[in-house]
Amino acid sequence: MSMTICVLGTVLAMAGHFPHRPRLWVPHLIGLVAMVAVALGRGGDLTRWTGAAALALAAAVAVAGLPVLRDRLEATLDAAAMALFVLMMPPMTAGHHHAAPGGPTLIAAVAVLAVWTAGRVGTARFLPASGAGSLRRVNTAGSAAMFAGMTLMLA
Repeated sequence: MSMTICVLGTVLAMAGHFPHRPRLWVPHLIGLVAMVAVALGRGGDLTRWTGAAALALAAAVAVAGLPVLRDRLEATLDAAAMALFVLMMPPMTAGHHHAAPGGPTLIAAVAVLAVWTAGRVGTARFLPASGAGSLRRVNTAGSAAMFAGMTLMLA
């Protein structure tokens, strides 16, 4: 169920960048692929670190050309949170259940979710938007669903 929430959240987050910022789909796609690969137990630690590094690189490239500060900050917050969640994601066990990461990982996941939320609220409150308000809301709702799903996976 939580993986379904993550996938739907990713699709919504990508839809929020349509049609003017498709290059911002790349970090979301990389995050989704890394999350699914880790969740299915493919590659272990190498997958986690490779996924996080690929997210950081894709985000840097995608964000570099954005002219509006708010857009750059929101995309950076999304990519950083995705990378941290990928690094915290435990692999699935043979019975297709996540290996229990324990209390500290869940606390860290909730902290990432809280910092991401505060960052997105802060940018919305204090920085001017670049337009496409309804698509921005779709993107924010999708990212929130994706991160909530990732947090549920770590519970």
